[in-house]
Order: sequence, then C-alpha cells, then structure tokens
Amino acid sequence: MRALLSHGERPGERTLRRPVLDDVAVKEHLVGDRILLLIDGRHRIAANEAVGNTEIEAEVEEVKDEADLITKAYVANMGGPLPPTQEDTEHTIELLLDRGVAQTQIARYLNLPVSMARKYVTKVKSAMEQKKLRRAADSVTESGMTVMAAAEKHSVDHVKLRAMLRGSRRKQKQGLPEIKRLLSTLFNSHGKKVTNAVKRATDMFEDGDVTARQVQEMIFTNLERLIAQFASAVADKKSRFAAKAADHAAASKKSA
Repeated sequence: MRALLSHGERPGERTLRRPVLDDVAVKEHLVGDRILLLIDGRHRIAANEAVGNTEIEAEVEEVKDEADLITKAYVANMGGPLPPTQEDTEHTIELLLDRGVAQTQIARYLNLPVSMARKYVTKVKSAMEQKKLRRAADSVTESGMTVMAAAEKHSVDHVKLRAMLRGSRRKQKQGLPEIKRLLSTLFNSHGKKVTNAVKRATDMFEDGDVTARQVQEMIFTNLERLIAQFASAVADKKSRFAAKAADHAAASKKSA
C-alpha cells in the first residue's frame, strides 16, 4: 500500500494505523501531527479489515502540492488490475484544471499522448462549462437572480444561459419520467429474455440432455455473477452521483 505524507518523512518510516477509504483515494488522515493521504491500496485495506487487522505497513512519499498528489493517485492505478476508466481520467483532468495545470503539463503528468490529452481536456472543459451554466441556471430558477446577474456571477455567457433555461423548460415534461419509463421497458424486455433462456436450460435438463450440475454451474452461477456485476456497477454510479451532487450543492452554496 502506498500513502502520502504532506510533511517531510522518509519512505517506510510509519505505519498507517487506521484505514482510510475514499472513492478518489485522496482523503486526509491525521496521525499525530502529520497528515497521511491514501493514494493506493484501498482493496488491501479492505482485505485487512475483513480479517480483523488494525494495522498495515505503508510506503510514505512526499508531495509538492495538490496537483502532484492527484497525479500520483492516478498514476498509481495505471498498472493495477483495475486501471483508470475514461471517467476516472476525465475526473482527474478536471481536478488538475481546477488547480491551474496547463494542458501540456497534464499530458506529461498523466503519461498521456499529447493528442489524447488535448481531446480529454477539450471534453472536460466543455463539461466544466456546462456545470457552470447549470449552476447559473439554478441561481435564476431557485434563487430568483436575473439572467445577467447569474451570468456575471458564474462567469458564463448570458446568451448560452438563456438558451439553457429555454431548453430546460422544454425538457421538464419529458425528462426523468421518460428516462424512468425507458429503464423499466429495457429491464422488463431483458428480464423476459433471461427468463426464456433459463427455461431453455431447465428444459434441456428435463429432457436428459444436460446434468443438474451443468445447469447450476453454467447457467445459475453465471447468472448470479452477472447480476452481482450489474448491481456493483449501479452502486458505483450511485456513489459517483452522490459525490457529484455533494460537490454541486457545495458549489451552489459557496456561490450563493
């Protein structure tokens, strides 16, 4: 497991006494008068917790600033069994842009080809602009600010803000209810297909073409694994959304 210490200390000197769990693996952990920040090893911590261990040795590194910390957290996962996803990369780039890191530096920090970094940065900047527009729109719809005042406060173009507000009003009737209906339709459709596939397997057993063990291992065990993977993916999306919602609420409160 690797950890970072914001004060000077040689690698390998300390033990991380208590587990630190965080989705982005960047969270303060006070040990005496020093601050440890976990950048790699969440799963190893979880495994040690599961067997009752309360201590785990940590390699301690020094960081120059927040950008260096974010970069180390990202790079630490690149060679692991679960490398950063596109969403992870975009989130990391957004954090670096928020801290004033230039596009050319981002490519070097994250070991990305310049052309790929350029595409990521362009996409992330567009998403960041949309976030600012949404916050400005909230200031208009929820706080009663004028469009011009909200645009100035959130540093967005008032024409784009007006367009977003018009679009939001048009989409209100076919927003979340429409998505909910779509999800229900897709789920029911795939559910019926899965049920039919399982029935075919059980019919083969009844006809004597396969054994009970084969059906259990090849169909039901595999189906349970797929369901668990799907549930895990949904839980991950839910966790990421909760973090984004919290960031949005904090940003709105700060700008109010």
